[in-house]
Amino acid sequence: MSTATLTQTHSAPTDRTAASSRAWLLGGLVIAAATLIMEHDPGVSRYEGYVRTNAEVEATAAGGNTARRLSSLAFAVAGVGLLAASTREKWRLNLPLTLAIAAGAGWCVLSYTWAVDQTMCSRRLIVLACYSLGALGLARAGSLTDLARLTVGISGGTLLLGIAAELAVGTFLPWMGEYRFAGTMHPNAQGSYLVALCLAAWVLAEDNRKNRWQWLGVLAFAAVFLVLTKSRTSVAGLAAALALVLFLRTSAAFKFTFGMATVWAGGAALLIAYLCGFDPLGGLAESLLLGRKEEAESFTGRSDIWREVLWFVDKRPWTGYGYEIVLDAGPHPPHRRSIFWTILSAHCGYLEVILSVGIIGLVLFLIVVLVGLAQSSWRCTAARGAPYALIVGLLVFTLVCSALESTMASPTFAVFILAAGLLHLATRPAETSPRVC
Repeated sequence: MSTATLTQTHSAPTDRTAASSRAWLLGGLVIAAATLIMEHDPGVSRYEGYVRTNAEVEATAAGGNTARRLSSLAFAVAGVGLLAASTREKWRLNLPLTLAIAAGAGWCVLSYTWAVDQTMCSRRLIVLACYSLGALGLARAGSLTDLARLTVGISGGTLLLGIAAELAVGTFLPWMGEYRFAGTMHPNAQGSYLVALCLAAWVLAEDNRKNRWQWLGVLAFAAVFLVLTKSRTSVAGLAAALALVLFLRTSAAFKFTFGMATVWAGGAALLIAYLCGFDPLGGLAESLLLGRKEEAESFTGRSDIWREVLWFVDKRPWTGYGYEIVLDAGPHPPHRRSIFWTILSAHCGYLEVILSVGIIGLVLFLIVVLVGLAQSSWRCTAARGAPYALIVGLLVFTLVCSALESTMASPTFAVFILAAGLLHLATRPAETSPRVC
């Protein structure tokens, strides 16, 4: 074989790798720009309750706007481009997860046939299709480590942009007792971005020990602002996610030693506090409420919303009203209104899914989550399985956050990253062999 032939043989893969890297970078930039247009508003920290007026919300729900439509299309274009750049990647379908995802997506599409507002439902299904194409492109074109880097880039950029936006409008006041960090979106939505940032930074810290402390510094910085959002569900969701990830990634001896040491230290601290005349449990409760104690009894008004939402659920419990239908923007019994503001969301992801696609849809959603959680947790225990922690963490966060928030029940950036991770798990071979910790 000639030298020229050898050179061609070895240079071709390098060229393809460079082309794939360029496609990944371009696709990531397109997705970042589309996310910025769809989900962010630099002036949101000045709005009362961090939301726009009822008229603006209803207008967006009814028809959207051109910029948001083009942004949705950008997700699809990026996904198609990434799929074209990854044609040489092997498809290895994970049958249980693939069937679960297909069943859930198929039920959402089928809900168009009974939707109370088919025009709105069709628009939402188009957005879902665009998001799905983008997520599949990311899943096929890159590794989970690449996905973690993209998450850090977009979430970290969002955090810095949010700080700059609040400084510009004069609402960055973290020393004030009632302050909540919003940045360019509602604090609860900001919380989901910061949770994704924390989990991705942890993955990169585990995957690249040389720069471990830099990535842990990013995690700590994001965690500080997560606490400043005062989104209790996001904080609890991150704590639960990291707890499970650390449990999966440590040895049995470490788990036992750390668990016993934690119990002993906690018990000793409580005893000392009581002997000194303090009420540690009362202080702990106030800390867990993140300074929002006055809103705890009614779950920040959620109880009123849940009563209203449950009335609608009772009318169509099994099939719901159609994928992503907003009841305030469509036909509904006006005499039933018992609260006098636009219901922006059900403030419970599980109720949101039931409203949308019914109990059947909720069951299909939970099957995807639980199958994905079981499989990603098993792969996370591998010696080099740290990247799967991104999927594990986001799934745990979804289960916790959905109890009191609707953030994870509709297409948002955190949901998009989770979808890309699940599609990677469903269509790509395992990168490592599992081991028992």
